[in-house]
Amino acid sequence: MKLLRLCLVGAMVGLTACSTAQIQDDSTATEIGECEPAEDMGSPDDDERTDPIVGVYETAPRFLSPTEEIAVVWLAEGKNAYLGELVLAPGTEVPIHTHQSEEYLLFMHGGGVMTVDGQDVEVGPGSVVLVPADTEHAFINGPDETIAIQVFASPEGAQRYRDWSRAQPQ
Repeated sequence: MKLLRLCLVGAMVGLTACSTAQIQDDSTATEIGECEPAEDMGSPDDDERTDPIVGVYETAPRFLSPTEEIAVVWLAEGKNAYLGELVLAPGTEVPIHTHQSEEYLLFMHGGGVMTVDGQDVEVGPGSVVLVPADTEHAFINGPDETIAIQVFASPEGAQRYRDWSRAQPQ
């Protein structure tokens, strides 16, 4: 039997809890106890992170785009990847741009039209998009707020968020 410590973060699905789970031989998990809340993940300016970090969604750094149509929750950044949550206001348009790293998006709520390498694709809850490195892409949000989990295969893709204004946790 293996013990696994889980920290579930994701306001979009109503989960924010830490627990210790026991993994049975048939790969089922049973909860066996609560754990203490994790420490704040710290500032995304901590470039020299080498130790594992467990963060708390509610205290993660938040940033607002200059137009205040896009909010970013900076969930985690390491030497080789970035994990964040994007929240886009209805009708928001993200213009064509590229990154030097791969970008992955998991749409949790809302949706719209994603353009990748000149192809338009309708996306919504459950859609997963891979944008290869150096590929032009854009997004036009639909009539509802969109929430997506965003991963960059290197932290480079998220660096522009550092220039956005800081927002208070909700």
